[in-house]
Order: sequence, then structure tokens, then C-alpha cells
Amino acid sequence: MGQVLKSIFYGVLLLLAAILGGTKAFVDYTLSDSLQQTLKNLSKQVTLRYSSAYLSWTGAVVIENVQGSTPQGLNFSVAQLRLPAAYQWLSLPAALPATFSLELNDLRIPLPETAAQDSWQAMFKAVGYGDYYLSSKELRNLGYAQWQGDLAFSGLQQAELLKVATVIKSSAWGNWSGVVELNKVPALPKWGQLSGQMQIAEARLNYQETGLNARLLSFLAQRQGQPLEGLKTALAQKITQAIQQSGLVLDGSVSETIKQFIQSPKSLNALFQPTPPITLNELLNAPLEKLPVRLGLKMTTAQP
Repeated sequence: MGQVLKSIFYGVLLLLAAILGGTKAFVDYTLSDSLQQTLKNLSKQVTLRYSSAYLSWTGAVVIENVQGSTPQGLNFSVAQLRLPAAYQWLSLPAALPATFSLELNDLRIPLPETAAQDSWQAMFKAVGYGDYYLSSKELRNLGYAQWQGDLAFSGLQQAELLKVATVIKSSAWGNWSGVVELNKVPALPKWGQLSGQMQIAEARLNYQETGLNARLLSFLAQRQGQPLEGLKTALAQKITQAIQQSGLVLDGSVSETIKQFIQSPKSLNALFQPTPPITLNELLNAPLEKLPVRLGLKMTTAQP
């Protein structure tokens, strides 16, 4: 009797596995078909290819080996793009999900070629920092032929409050994290009309050095034939002088933090805490020289 029950149990289990497997295969096929249509609609802005797309058992949409290019010549690749809890996006376009996230694993962006490089060089010279410009060739010789890292975006919405966070991790280029908190966020269908009334309550930005700045400063000192400490001092003085001449009204912590970071480039933190919160309309129309104070900008090199 026990053997019969065991056989029935395994038979039912295999039947359920077959049903679920077939259902998942159908969902994966439908997902792939939808993605092809989406890529076709985006073809004028970006060309995208991928090797596979599927829905994981946890409800995440996973797209693997994404290759992309834009008409402007930007190329990129992503080993895996992951959209956790994809079912939450079914609320679109009526409303944003209460929580949402997107993960890009092993994103790679090659450095721009000559045309883009020349425009950056001209920009550096125009603002008086031509001596501190590094060409793509110099960066490649230092081992920085492409940007490579992981990106993660997440959001949380509660009534009229929206919090969006970003984490960027790159062993070569440094680690970044940022958080923005918005008030008076309208319903999604009204964003086009009322987005200017949204308020920035607080924003935080953090950078953690992983060796890039130390290597670049050492290379620049060698190229210019001067001691490293002399280069750091000259650069700090140049930035401080430029800030003074610009007419920008800044909190005392900003200039001091920039000096400290140049001398010891390990961690850099910026806090924007406008009092009262600033609307997007005011942000776009505020005088540039007074904007840092209005945003309540403060900076520090202390570890967060």
C-alpha cells in the first residue's frame, strides 16, 4: 500500500512539474515576443540585441547578454539585466509601483573615440583645465579602456512621497551611491502637467575611491614633471580661485572638502537639504550663483 501511495505521489509531482514547466515556457515565449516588439519601437533611438529573456521562478524578468549601440556612436553591453518583481509594473500607466528596482550586472562602456575625445579636450581647455585633461589613449595605457561595473536602481512610493536610490559599483572607477527624496509627487498620469510642483526634500551623493584618482593624479604629476604634492596643491588652489571668481555662494564646507579630497582622495559626500523643500520649477529658474545655498549644499570627506 505504501509503495502505491508513493508511486501516486511521484506521478502527481511529475504532472505538476510538467504543467508548470509548460506554463513557464509559454510565459518566456510571450515575454520574448513582447521584447522584440519593444526593441522594434526603440530602433530609432538605440539598437539592442540579447541572447535570452525569461521570467524567473521568483517573478523577475531576466535578460542576458545585452548588446547596444546608439546613433551617436555609444556602444555598451550588459551581462544581465534583471527586473525583480516584474508583476508590480502592471500598475502602469495608471500608477508607479509602490516599490520597484532594476539591476544591470557587468555593464561595460568603451571609452569614446577621437571625435568625442576632442570635444572633451576643448571643454577642459575652455574652462582653464587643459593641463589636467587625459586622452583616451592615456587612460587606456593606465588600464582604463572601458567603464565596467554594476548598477542598481530602486524606488519607494508612499502617497505623495517618492524615494529613489542608485548604487554604482566599479572596482576600477570607484563606487557611487545616491538617494533623492521627493514630496508632493502627483499621480503618474498628471506628471506632464504637475511635475514642476514636485519638491526635492533631500538628496545625498557619496563617492568611494577605489584607486582611480590616486593613479590619475600621480600620472598628471609625472607628465607635468612636478612632485605629486605640488600638483595637488596647485590644483586645489586653482579650483578654490575659480569658485571665488565665479560668484557662487557656497557653504564653507564645500571648498574645504574639495581641498581635503584632492590631498587624500578616498571619500566624498554631498548633502542637499533645502529649507524649505525646493520645487522643480524653482530649481530650474533659480539664479545659478545662489543655487548651492538654496539647495542647502554641504560636503564632507568623512566616511558615511
